[in-house]
Amino acid sequence: MTIIDLDDRDARIMYSYGWSQGGSPPDYNHTISYTSTQGAQFTFVFLGTSIRVFGTLAATTFPNTSYSIDNGEPVLFFGEPPTQMQYRRNFFSSPDLTYGTHTLVGTCVDEGGLVYLDYMEVETPALSIASGSANSRPLPSLPTESQPSLSGLSSISLLTTASMTGPMVSTTLPLSSATITNWGSRPSDVSAAPPSMFKSRLTPSATAIIGGVTGGFALAVIAWAIHLGYRRWQGRKFVALIPRRQSFSSLTSLAYSA
Repeated sequence: MTIIDLDDRDARIMYSYGWSQGGSPPDYNHTISYTSTQGAQFTFVFLGTSIRVFGTLAATTFPNTSYSIDNGEPVLFFGEPPTQMQYRRNFFSSPDLTYGTHTLVGTCVDEGGLVYLDYMEVETPALSIASGSANSRPLPSLPTESQPSLSGLSSISLLTTASMTGPMVSTTLPLSSATITNWGSRPSDVSAAPPSMFKSRLTPSATAIIGGVTGGFALAVIAWAIHLGYRRWQGRKFVALIPRRQSFSSLTSLAYSA
């Protein structure tokens, strides 16, 4: 899981009337939004599995607020005024939510009580991506010695995401499986198929094409050689059939002898 920090100045937080802005070095990013108007609200739509709201407790006022997730029952926060300013106090923590888009609405309950909104934390799966001015920080991982080894497992669990905002599918397969193929969210979706899969399928046909071309070329060469030999043989046969001319001297000798 990943925790994403969102400052009170994040453009995705929508404020109603009655809010002002300020800040000091102890505040997150040195900024804060505040109101003392009863009914003043902020609205934030987020993608994740939980959310937490942090603010500042002033030493003189009661920052009473309510928080509602997806139009659910409001949860009230009654802040006791401390002896001195307290920063980054947790005002609200949502229960575990199903992964998806949710809407948080915070409301100032009392008139005159200063409510200081500093920042929020959104918990989301590690594979999701948050845009905007948010800062993401992964949860601490297990120490190396406490992480399990795959050598003692008979199966592995594959966690795949069809799309960045789509559902996640968990599949358990035996380690003895020779090939694990995941092409996407649909069996017909081959756009995400690994190149090696296409290569293994195309190799036999490519070999057959090369073999066919080579064989055809060899047959053409053999046919051409046979044709050339046949023409030479025909030429020799024609020359053998032509009677040899006698020389003039031999003809003269025959004439005198006659």
